[in-house]
Amino acid sequence: MFSSIIQDCKNAFRDGNRLIQLIIVNLFVFVLVNLVKLGFMLAGQSQGQVDMNYHNYFGKFISMPLNAINFIYKPYTIITYQFVHYGFFHLFFNMLSLYWFAQILENVLGNSKTLSLYIYGGITGALFALLAYSIMPNLDPSTDLIGASAGVAAIIIAAATISPTAEVRLFIIGNVQLRYIALAFIIINLVSIPTFSNVGGSIAHLGGALFGFIFIKQLQRGNDFSVPFNKFFDWIGNLFSKKSKLNIAHSNIDKTKPKKVNSKQKELDVILDKISQSGYDSLTAVEKEFLFKYSNE
Repeated sequence: MFSSIIQDCKNAFRDGNRLIQLIIVNLFVFVLVNLVKLGFMLAGQSQGQVDMNYHNYFGKFISMPLNAINFIYKPYTIITYQFVHYGFFHLFFNMLSLYWFAQILENVLGNSKTLSLYIYGGITGALFALLAYSIMPNLDPSTDLIGASAGVAAIIIAAATISPTAEVRLFIIGNVQLRYIALAFIIINLVSIPTFSNVGGSIAHLGGALFGFIFIKQLQRGNDFSVPFNKFFDWIGNLFSKKSKLNIAHSNIDKTKPKKVNSKQKELDVILDKISQSGYDSLTAVEKEFLFKYSNE
């Protein structure tokens, strides 16, 4: 059983399924975090001691400090914090939302933009929170930021921006259009800030949401923020991939095919505008096929 699970995980990374990769990494970090805590617990420590020792020896190195001075010494945590969850339900609802809304987004744009949206959204949200804690003296600067919520927020708002009338079925409520889910998400986080219950998290959610909106609007104008990100990850992947030892003879024949960049870009802009106004379902079969092929080039 375990060997098949491990093989499925390997296949997800080999096949380049960014959504499943994100979920696997979040699950792995969650299990690792709680195994560390379990080790302290088995050593006979109380709950308070477990939490303190976990933070001192492990947690503070992967969660992001909202104190600007501390952050300067741990800038990498602006990435690592996005994969850290302490509570099961925190992880569960983040991963469930990620899966639902990323699927909707990928149906329109393909799966090449999910990871970049998640990481960029998480970075933007973290910077918003860091700025707020730097300029507002009434906020506790010892707070740390954790969780995938800012990245997930970027994906939720991106999906709602590009396909506002698409519907998801919510428990008890029934079918709800994405634009209303996005509106509710923003309002809930705005009104949560003055409660002081999770100020850093709420601000980070709003920062991630803002990036998701900007990402889609820029994409509709022909500016794809995911391109440099994907090129970087492709470069990293090539470093670890096995290089062929075969000597390949190159002919002098120019096999370069003419590219129709301008016409394709114009057609894409028209389709994205149509999706923004009327939703993905309004596209014709030909337009859907073009969008699918373009997103996988």
